[in-house]
Amino acid sequence: MDKPDWTKKLVAAHLTTDELLKSSDVDTEKPVSRQQELALNEHFGLPARVSYSFIPPSLVPAQRVFPTHAEDDPHLRGTLDVTGYQVWTPDGCLGLLEDFVLEPASWHIKYLIVKVGDWVHRHDQLISTHRVKAISWAYRDVA
Repeated sequence: MDKPDWTKKLVAAHLTTDELLKSSDVDTEKPVSRQQELALNEHFGLPARVSYSFIPPSLVPAQRVFPTHAEDDPHLRGTLDVTGYQVWTPDGCLGLLEDFVLEPASWHIKYLIVKVGDWVHRHDQLISTHRVKAISWAYRDVA
């Protein structure tokens, strides 16, 4: 595999058609949002490939976490899924999670970029991922 081309937003993988056909399913490692989408579909008796956006919000209990399968990772999250979550400290809400700083060599997320302040005095603040204790899918927050 080549190094990522950040300007083209491309990661080239040199695979034959046979290798591609024998590769893992896209749902092998599901982020929490996908786990919850599948659990919600099971709860309402919908097929796995139906998007839960078709379910009226009034039918989905607020802050409800649906039971997932034991083999699923309860910590795996997609960056697009957690963007916009509130970031909390012991003193209260710090701001909104806006973006991430990725270490290109290891693909490790080193920092969260948090929008801090009111609409007049808003600025970005870097928070080390080592300081994150929990991420809640149900409450849409980072602590």
